[in-house]
Amino acid sequence: MLKKVVLSMADAIQNDVRNRRTLYDLAMTRLASKVLSLKPDRLEQWLQGHPRRAAFMPKSSITRAECLRKAWLEEGREIIADVFDYADAMTRTRF
Repeated sequence: MLKKVVLSMADAIQNDVRNRRTLYDLAMTRLASKVLSLKPDRLEQWLQGHPRRAAFMPKSSITRAECLRKAWLEEGREIIADVFDYADAMTRTRF
């Protein structure tokens, strides 16, 4: 997931996209496309693999696959925020 996020942002930046919201939207679009190819059993296994991700496990009444996809994308939102935080920190660091 991190690789998808970073690569989508890198592609956008290479195409002169600098707006944070646009970068976020492009990363989420790429993640949304990827999650459709993942099988529900794989998503469930991945989400249960870490206590923080397990908190995103579905609690609603929509289909199991849809719930798992939404949970995976929620993790993606956190990763995108982490990437932004990391990039901000790197631009402020002097070596």
